[in-house]
Amino acid sequence: MRDGYIYVKVYSDHPYFEMADKEGYITEHRLVVAQHLGRLLERSEPVHHKNSNKQDNRIENLELFTSLKALGHAVQDSDPHVGHVPASKLNQILKRIENMLKAGNLSLDDIEVTDETSAP
Repeated sequence: MRDGYIYVKVYSDHPYFEMADKEGYITEHRLVVAQHLGRLLERSEPVHHKNSNKQDNRIENLELFTSLKALGHAVQDSDPHVGHVPASKLNQILKRIENMLKAGNLSLDDIEVTDETSAP
């Protein structure tokens, strides 16, 4: 277990080996969703734990997003004001992105940064 996530060791003959990091590990939640869909997940497709428990990898607790941008919107939608992300939540998001980068589940090329601020 790393960063609160459960990892599964897979070998080169495993059908989802392409999703593994350099050491041959896949986060269990990504593996569960990939097996459920019957396809490999792209690195740009984040899987979210609905109840925020990183060890609850039941399929009914997992959501697949088509991009990090979609994940960001889902987080914003849960706040009282659309577009407002409290500093504490922003720190959690940044930590999650940092962990995904370290684990090899994300590259900087997958992150789209836009300036959506507008003057009143």
